[in-house]
Amino acid sequence: AMKLILITLLVVTTALCEKLLYNDYKVYRVTPDKDEHIQFLSELQSSTNTYDFWSDVKRKSHQVDIMVPPHKINEFEALMSSEEIQFQVTINDVQKVLDKYNLSVRRGKTYGWDTFYGLGETYAWLRSLAVKHADKLQLMSIGKSYENRDILAVKISTGGSKQSILLDGGFHAREWSGVSTATYLINELLTSNNPEIKNLANSFDWYIIPVANPDGYTYSHTNERFWRKTRKPYGACFGADPNRNFDVEWVGTGTAEDPCLLQYAGPEPFSEPETRAFANFVNGKDITMYITLHSYGQVLLYPYGYTWRDVENVKDYKLISEKAVEALAKKYSTKYEFGSVFEIMYRAHGNSIDWMSVNQSVPLNFVFELRDKDDLDPKHIIPCAEEVLDAIVSMFRSATDLGYFKN
Repeated sequence: AMKLILITLLVVTTALCEKLLYNDYKVYRVTPDKDEHIQFLSELQSSTNTYDFWSDVKRKSHQVDIMVPPHKINEFEALMSSEEIQFQVTINDVQKVLDKYNLSVRRGKTYGWDTFYGLGETYAWLRSLAVKHADKLQLMSIGKSYENRDILAVKISTGGSKQSILLDGGFHAREWSGVSTATYLINELLTSNNPEIKNLANSFDWYIIPVANPDGYTYSHTNERFWRKTRKPYGACFGADPNRNFDVEWVGTGTAEDPCLLQYAGPEPFSEPETRAFANFVNGKDITMYITLHSYGQVLLYPYGYTWRDVENVKDYKLISEKAVEALAKKYSTKYEFGSVFEIMYRAHGNSIDWMSVNQSVPLNFVFELRDKDDLDPKHIIPCAEEVLDAIVSMFRSATDLGYFKN
């Protein structure tokens, strides 16, 4: 009997740790060229889990990348044809692409930006920094995830009283380039010899949360590469979209009410331990600029997501953003657009930049939707991070000229 129990346990545990394979899953690049197409795709994105939207539907005629499982390919193509929406296949077999970039092969022995690293390796690296750079880096846990993992943040400060900057990555589990860009930035602030970056490190108190959703991030490494949400159970499904779970104009269009959907907003605002920990951490801190890293889409976004109304200092946002995307394009000619979330995408309720803007009165709040495709091919990690750093340097220069920073 004992043997049988052990075998049963083994089967159950194997089932729990089963890695989802994406054999014969295809990625389609869909080009909506009229408003009805955009409306149709937007409704499709918020009402189905069958088709996985890798990039969000935007207002203008932007291409949208959608992953489709093999058993739904005929249905999907028929659907696009009946709506007269143009499509082409960009990835014929997603699993083959994932196998090609097998991440278990490490080039270096130390942590770096040659490939995407998991949570354990990332946290070990952060802990080593707290020892190596004890004079200016402080490591803290801002709270626990649903599965009881620490949500680690670093504070980089050279002392004295300074204005604070908050930056995070990895709210959406599968958006690995947000995490790699955040860790790259930490490394640069600590070690760069570039005078402009040294100036950033010396002039502000930096709070950086590289993996804001550690359960989801781990799960995207171990089980399901394209997992997006947290991992808290809701009925038969798991997780809420943390970036729809903030207590600001919570729930509305673009926020799914079915727990199985990718954009499920949770049963109530701050239902997720991860967003709650973030909010508790931010409360009482006087933050001047907030930057959150997502992927992908090549856009720099600012508030609001829940309304067409302009944020009060929209002129400043436009000026800072315009210069930032110019600076970003210099090194690799990567073209970003900019605008409010509402203007570029569809309405998005309960997101972190609106909450920081409305509830925390943070004057400057930005989302980077990073360069296309860099979540799959590790060769994009460094260029992606470098160009974002160029944009950030520019943002600080503009914001200083506009009087946001006293130093």
